[in-house]
Amino acid sequence: MSLIELAKKAGINYKTLKNQRSDNRIPKAEDIYVMAQSLGASMEYLLTGETPSTYTPRTPQVKAIFDGILHATQAELDIIYRILVKEDPAETQRIKNNA
Repeated sequence: MSLIELAKKAGINYKTLKNQRSDNRIPKAEDIYVMAQSLGASMEYLLTGETPSTYTPRTPQVKAIFDGILHATQAELDIIYRILVKEDPAETQRIKNNA
């Protein structure tokens, strides 16, 4: 995809992108986001050429949550989904009672 095509697809001014590229300037975060979405790439890849790094949790509690999700059964994932997305009060209370 050419720079012109990318600018059109992302809805970004071509001249701005061209000038940023020739001056070795980093585009605004909003523009990088839109370009990444348009290309189906990550922002990190557009900025560094590297694939996204693995997320590293910053606290033991968050790490425990991620580990739990990674090893959860489908039934457990369904429960998590219902709690987080559908905000199922009965399911939330049932889990609290069993904790």
